[in-house]
Amino acid sequence: MGGTDGATRVALLVDGDNLPASQAGWLLSRAARMGRVVVRRSYVDSSHLANWLGSDGFDLRVARQGRNAADLLLAMDAVELSLAGGVGAFALGSSDGGFAALALRLVERGHAVLGLGGPASPRHWRRSCTTFLDFGPAAPVAPPVPGAA
Repeated sequence: MGGTDGATRVALLVDGDNLPASQAGWLLSRAARMGRVVVRRSYVDSSHLANWLGSDGFDLRVARQGRNAADLLLAMDAVELSLAGGVGAFALGSSDGGFAALALRLVERGHAVLGLGGPASPRHWRRSCTTFLDFGPAAPVAPPVPGAA
């Protein structure tokens, strides 16, 4: 689903309770590789709001404090954007596995889904996405064991 310029329209939806605002630039640059980012939202509960207040270019969606409140808002918006049309791909930023079912559903509906998270992101979350990218330093490589073949 491209726009008038033929570029895929991308929705970048970030679990702001799970990812720091310091990664905002990285998230946006990776999402932009998919096409034209037309939706940029970070979802936070009120206790994490201060972390994302200074992030230029992101529409903050604030949920009341509560377990998974921001996650539910993100999921509802993703489904709404998918059903409304006009967005061809999704970039979902989170390091926890809570969005695996959402990613699978979006893929079923024909969307490319880029998962963006940290190196400790669970395997089921990684596999549910079309592509998954890690931010931050790579996991350290163990030095070779002397005498091992």
